[in-house]
Amino acid sequence: MDFQETRLIGEIRKIDKRETPGGQIAVSLGVLIKERHNIVWIRCTAFGVIAQDIINDAQEGQEIYVEGRLMPGLDGNPKVWEKNGRHLSNYEVRVLNYILGAKSEGTPEKSADSS
Repeated sequence: MDFQETRLIGEIRKIDKRETPGGQIAVSLGVLIKERHNIVWIRCTAFGVIAQDIINDAQEGQEIYVEGRLMPGLDGNPKVWEKNGRHLSNYEVRVLNYILGAKSEGTPEKSADSS
Protein backbone atom coordinates (compact mmCIF):
# COMPACT_ATOMS: atom_id res chain seq x y z
CA MET A 1 0.00 0.00 0.00
CA ASP A 2 1.29 3.46 -0.91
CA PHE A 3 0.83 6.39 1.44
CA GLN A 4 2.03 9.96 1.37
CA GLU A 5 1.50 12.72 3.93
CA THR A 6 3.17 16.10 4.21
CA ARG A 7 3.37 18.23 7.34
CA LEU A 8 4.80 21.71 7.56
CA ILE A 9 4.89 24.78 9.77
CA GLY A 10 5.50 28.17 8.26
CA GLU A 11 4.35 31.74 7.95
CA ILE A 12 1.50 32.74 5.65
CA ARG A 13 2.87 35.32 3.25
CA LYS A 14 0.15 35.47 0.60
CA ILE A 15 -3.54 34.51 0.49
CA ASP A 16 -5.22 34.15 -2.92
CA LYS A 17 -8.97 33.47 -2.93
CA ARG A 18 -10.69 32.18 -6.04
CA GLU A 19 -13.51 30.05 -7.34
CA THR A 20 -12.98 26.92 -9.45
CA PRO A 21 -14.76 26.64 -12.84
CA GLY A 22 -17.23 24.34 -11.07
CA GLY A 23 -18.07 27.05 -8.51
CA GLN A 24 -16.13 25.61 -5.57
CA ILE A 25 -14.32 28.03 -3.23
CA ALA A 26 -10.54 27.65 -3.24
CA VAL A 27 -7.65 29.37 -1.52
CA SER A 28 -3.92 29.24 -2.21
CA LEU A 29 -1.43 30.20 0.46
CA GLY A 30 2.17 31.17 -0.06
CA VAL A 31 3.83 29.65 3.01
CA LEU A 32 7.36 30.67 3.97
CA ILE A 33 9.41 28.13 5.91
CA LYS A 34 12.65 29.30 7.53
CA GLU A 35 14.95 26.40 8.31
CA ARG A 36 18.35 27.43 9.64
CA HIS A 37 19.95 29.25 6.69
CA ASN A 38 17.44 28.08 4.08
CA ILE A 39 14.16 29.65 3.06
CA VAL A 40 11.59 27.44 1.35
CA TRP A 41 8.36 28.58 -0.30
CA ILE A 42 5.47 26.13 -0.51
CA ARG A 43 2.12 26.76 -2.17
CA CYS A 44 -0.69 25.28 -0.08
CA THR A 45 -4.14 24.93 -1.65
CA ALA A 46 -7.46 24.16 0.03
CA PHE A 47 -10.99 23.72 -1.30
CA GLY A 48 -14.54 23.86 0.04
CA VAL A 49 -15.14 24.17 3.79
CA ILE A 50 -11.43 24.16 4.66
CA ALA A 51 -10.80 26.95 2.12
CA GLN A 52 -13.68 29.03 3.50
CA ASP A 53 -12.42 28.60 7.08
CA ILE A 54 -8.93 29.71 6.04
CA ILE A 55 -10.35 32.72 4.17
CA ASN A 56 -12.39 33.72 7.23
CA ASP A 57 -9.71 33.18 9.89
CA ALA A 58 -6.19 33.41 8.42
CA GLN A 59 -4.13 36.53 7.89
CA GLU A 60 -0.82 37.21 6.21
CA GLY A 61 2.08 36.98 8.65
CA GLN A 62 0.33 34.36 10.77
CA GLU A 63 1.91 31.00 11.56
CA ILE A 64 0.19 27.91 10.15
CA TYR A 65 0.60 24.16 10.63
CA VAL A 66 -0.53 22.19 7.56
CA GLU A 67 -1.19 18.50 7.02
CA GLY A 68 -1.79 17.50 3.44
CA ARG A 69 -0.71 15.71 0.30
CA LEU A 70 2.19 16.72 -1.91
CA MET A 71 0.89 17.49 -5.42
CA PRO A 72 3.79 17.35 -7.90
CA GLY A 73 3.58 18.19 -11.59
CA LEU A 74 2.39 15.60 -14.11
CA ASP A 75 5.90 14.13 -14.38
CA GLY A 76 6.25 13.71 -10.59
CA ASN A 77 8.67 16.63 -10.28
CA PRO A 78 8.02 20.15 -9.00
CA LYS A 79 5.81 22.31 -11.22
CA VAL A 80 8.07 24.42 -13.46
CA TRP A 81 7.25 27.61 -15.37
CA GLU A 82 8.87 30.75 -16.72
CA LYS A 83 8.00 34.28 -15.65
CA ASN A 84 9.75 37.44 -16.85
CA GLY A 85 12.64 35.37 -18.20
CA ARG A 86 13.16 33.53 -14.90
CA HIS A 87 12.67 29.79 -14.52
CA LEU A 88 10.60 29.05 -11.42
CA SER A 89 9.44 25.86 -9.72
CA ASN A 90 7.49 24.75 -6.67
CA TYR A 91 5.63 21.94 -5.05
CA GLU A 92 2.03 22.32 -4.04
CA VAL A 93 0.50 20.83 -0.90
CA ARG A 94 -3.24 20.05 -0.89
CA VAL A 95 -4.44 21.07 2.59
CA LEU A 96 -6.39 18.36 4.44
CA ASN A 97 -6.08 19.86 7.93
CA TYR A 98 -4.51 22.94 9.46
CA ILE A 99 -4.01 24.81 12.71
CA LEU A 100 -3.49 28.56 12.78
CA GLY A 101 -1.13 30.11 15.28
CA ALA A 102 -2.26 33.04 17.39
CA LYS A 103 -3.06 36.20 15.45
CA SER A 104 -1.32 39.41 16.37
CA GLU A 105 -4.37 40.42 18.45
CA GLY A 106 -3.94 37.22 20.54
CA THR A 107 -6.82 35.24 19.03
CA PRO A 108 -6.55 31.54 20.04
CA GLU A 109 -5.67 28.73 17.64
CA LYS A 110 -8.22 27.49 15.10
CA SER A 111 -8.21 23.94 13.76
CA ALA A 112 -10.10 22.74 10.71
CA ASP A 113 -11.41 19.91 12.91
CA SER A 114 -12.93 22.30 15.46
CA SER A 115 -15.55 23.82 13.13
